[in-house]
Amino acid sequence: MNLLSIDDLTPENIKNLLYIAREALFSSSRLRHKILATAFFEPSTRTKLSFHSAMIHLGGNVIDLPDSSSLKKGESEEDTIRTLSQYADCLVIRHPRDVKGLAKYSSVPVINAGDGSNEHPTQALLDLHTMAMMDKEVLKIMFTGDLYHSRTINSLVKAITKCCNAEFIFTNEINEDLKQYPHLMIDESEIPNYIDKVNVLYMTRPQVERHTDKLVTSNFILTNELVNKMAKDAIIMHPLPRTKELPPEIDTNHRAKYFDQVKNGLYMRMAILGWLI
Repeated sequence: MNLLSIDDLTPENIKNLLYIAREALFSSSRLRHKILATAFFEPSTRTKLSFHSAMIHLGGNVIDLPDSSSLKKGESEEDTIRTLSQYADCLVIRHPRDVKGLAKYSSVPVINAGDGSNEHPTQALLDLHTMAMMDKEVLKIMFTGDLYHSRTINSLVKAITKCCNAEFIFTNEINEDLKQYPHLMIDESEIPNYIDKVNVLYMTRPQVERHTDKLVTSNFILTNELVNKMAKDAIIMHPLPRTKELPPEIDTNHRAKYFDQVKNGLYMRMAILGWLI
């Protein structure tokens, strides 16, 4: 089985992964003698290192496709994936376009670590884990930033609708995948009028590396004044990395949960690896 999209998971799969991550039901020898291979054709900090850390916590080992690989000699990406799958029990792949296409060349399970503007299922699961800790009957989520190119939001909205009651507010242009879900669309200038009505503010950065066919601009910058209008138990999330949209002075506010997301990424990816391998 691969994990290439949230569509690969049933609601029961998602709830089980959330339970395992929340209760920390891990064994330090669960994946002893197992090997994870990571192949990142795009930069990454949190996703790549959290998978490495998760595998080590579970007693396994990690090999990583180096910058000095035979891709430099002209080897195809397909042959690279074929090769890596001979050395490992699972592959984690990030690609600027399509992980699904490369997964066909692997003889072991493949996890999508983000492919262009398409999906990022493990980020969505760790985000859902972070939201689930709020224990809200209905999630009221405002999404801000470059929503058109956000693979994280594409996966997250799918995951939420599989197992939660939620209301979505989008503050910028969205892609066709998101339009199928019920939502309220507002202009960024209206954010102050709605920010006290949501329990999750989910922010994203401008995806400038994907602005080839469509430029989506966002002028929204979160301020302490706006944060103080939010409900006391509301949270601020961001998949990181951040740019100017989320100033460091927000970090000390009790609503800031984006570094909790980072930690939850370790627990969720431990749950995913233990389940998939």
